[in-house]
This record gives sequence, structure tokens and C-alpha cells, in this order.
Amino acid sequence: MLVLVIMFCSITQEVHSATLPSDQYMPNTTQRDDKLLSPFTLIRFANSECNQDDYTGTCYTKWDCFTGFAGEKQVSANDVCSGGFGRCCVAKLGCGATSNKNNTWLMSPDFGESFNYGLDCVQTIIIDSSICQLRLEIKDLSLYYPNVRGICDYDHLTVNHDNKFKYLCGITKDNHFYLDVDAATNTKVDFTFHTDGGKSLDRSWAIRVQKIQCHSPEEAPRGCGQYYMGTTGHLKAININAPDAHNYILDGMNYAACVRMELGYCSNTYTENKQGSDGWLPLCGDIFERPGRPDGIPVATALLKCMTSNGITNYPESYTISYLTPHLFMLDTTQSSTNSHQNGLSTNNKGVYDITYSQTKCT
Repeated sequence: MLVLVIMFCSITQEVHSATLPSDQYMPNTTQRDDKLLSPFTLIRFANSECNQDDYTGTCYTKWDCFTGFAGEKQVSANDVCSGGFGRCCVAKLGCGATSNKNNTWLMSPDFGESFNYGLDCVQTIIIDSSICQLRLEIKDLSLYYPNVRGICDYDHLTVNHDNKFKYLCGITKDNHFYLDVDAATNTKVDFTFHTDGGKSLDRSWAIRVQKIQCHSPEEAPRGCGQYYMGTTGHLKAININAPDAHNYILDGMNYAACVRMELGYCSNTYTENKQGSDGWLPLCGDIFERPGRPDGIPVATALLKCMTSNGITNYPESYTISYLTPHLFMLDTTQSSTNSHQNGLSTNNKGVYDITYSQTKCT
């Protein structure tokens, strides 16, 4: 969306346009005429991302910044953007609040302060038909840990759109997740946080909700809960920041972690960062997928360590895997009766995935 600013100015014979960044537009009004010029100067600038006090916001006019909300909120527009014609609008929602703004932050009570009590909190983002995905930038999600089977039976975050996860819990910082959304089904995306007062933990959350337009270059392929761009990167699971005793893959996950193959690059190398007893330990029936192999590659074949159904751990000789992948790397963490991280075991496998990748140029 472009913002239009109308400026009034006193003009006699010569008007000079202001100097604006390249993403803005102003009609060229520099001209000489014996007549009075129109007292209107039209300025348009993009609603681009901006940063204020370590929080990403959106460049709006100051008036636009404070509209489009309902309920408890904290909105600031202190820093200028777009050559001084806009304000960096950072919007933070409290419990029960609604926003139609891009880059709105979902915040825990007292706007990011930690708390330790039972709570039910709903925060809502409004979408329209131009929006196909929401990218959740998880700066902090600190909820009580899952149990040994990865079930969030005390605290949890649920969402009424998409089915890539049943719920989220545990500790996650500096991560992301993509949700596929459909305004034709529901224009309200509800994020519902539940905490159990019977469990003691300092909870908090700060999650930026970025709206992704349909057919945008930023749109992730459908089914990708995580989408990494660039020739190097770091694949991190949800709950990766929990203490080792609670470091479990969550139950009910159904997504792929995807890497975009950049132009001029033809292969990816994936390396596990956690090895041995501290590393990711999927069941040997879990799937390590790549394009062109719809049936996937069993983890044991892919040289990742894994746990057999009787609890015996297989350790491969190498934790580095190289594949020629034309487009995406997919790590399937689907929970089902035939491909499950639980698979009827009394305890879930230990560890979450922590994998770096690097791309190699085509030869």
C-alpha cells in the first residue's frame, strides 16, 4: 500500500520538489510560469519496514499509525522514515486486542514483561484477500515445556488458521514460522495463548506478524513452515532454546523446513550442529525429503542418527549430508500413526534439529 501525503505551500512563481528516497514518488513541480501554481504537492511513499528501539515496524503517516486497532495496545511513532514524510509505526497488542496493521507485535501482558500465573489471552490479526501467508518472527516465545512425548499439556499457543502445528510451547528465540491463511475462510487470525498457573515459569512472548501478499517473492512454498533464503543459513526447530531436560520435538507438527536454492547454486550441504547424546534423535522411520523423491529418504539411509522402535540408537559415521537439490530441502516432522516421532513409544525422542546449510555454486 502506498501512502499519499498532501502538502500545502505558498507558491508564487517557482516550486522545487523535495529530495526523496528512490522508493517514493513526487511529481516534478519544478517549473517557471507566470501564473500561480497549484498549492498542492503530492508525495507518495511505500509502507516499507522500519526499525525503532529494536522492534520492526511499518512506515505510515502518523495519523494512519494510530488507526486500525481495537482493545489494549501500545503504539509508538517516534522515529521518522521515508525521507521524513512518514513515521516508523511500531504496534504492540495486549490481550483481547485486534490489529489490521502489517508487522504488528503480539506481546505478553505488560507488553513483554515476564509473568508467572495462569492466563488465557487471545490476540487477533485481520487479513484480507490479498494476504496468503503470515510470517511469524518469533523474537521470544517462553511457555512451559512439553512433556516427554512432546505434548504441550500445560502451556500452549494455538492458531485458528492452518494446520502445520497443533500447538506451540517451550522456549524459542530468534526463529520464524509461516502460516498459510485464507481470508475467504476467516478474515480473523486468532492467536490464543494459555498458561497453567500450576506450573512455575517466567513466561513471555514477543512475536511479529508479517503479512505476505499472494504471489509475492517473499511467499514460501505451500507446506513450508520454515523458509530459509540465502546461500548459508541455520535450520532451528521450535523449542530449541529449552533446557536440555525439556528439549523435545513437539507433538502434532506437520510442516517442512525449506531452503530456497539461490540463482547460480546447484547443491546444498547440511551439517548437524548437535551430535551424540545432545543431538537430534528422530525415529528411524522419520522422513528426510528432497525434491524428486516424493517417498522421501529414511533417516537411517540419510546418515542421520536415529532411534529404532525398540529404543536402540543407530549412530552413523558422518553427520554431514550433501545432496544435489534443485529447489528445496524438506525435513518432514509430521506426527501420524505411520510416521511419528512418538510411534507408540512411552517417551519422545530426545533433541530438536539444529542444522546449518551451505550452497555450492553450479559448475
